[in-house]
Amino acid sequence: MDVGVGYRDFSYLYFTKDLFKLAFEDYEQYADNYAQVGKSNMREYNYATVFVGFQKTISKNVMLGGRLSFIKGGLYQEVNVENGSVYLSDGLLMPYADINAHFQYYG
Repeated sequence: MDVGVGYRDFSYLYFTKDLFKLAFEDYEQYADNYAQVGKSNMREYNYATVFVGFQKTISKNVMLGGRLSFIKGGLYQEVNVENGSVYLSDGLLMPYADINAHFQYYG
């Protein structure tokens, strides 16, 4: 007899080269300029399972079995940035950003 629980979490992230450089490098290369953030998306979902089953070895090369699983869906969220840009400026007092983007959120 086979009994157990399981949990799966999936994450997917795709972003533009400009957005990568903004996140992980110095932003000053984009000072008083636009960085393209369009065609970026993030997706995440998870689920849990509870299962019970059996397996029986018939011979050295043959195994029979079955499993019954109950799946409970959890979180699902998705953000798609279809097109957009970020304008970064070195202001006199502090830097600021102006974001112009069209995005969709599912959650």
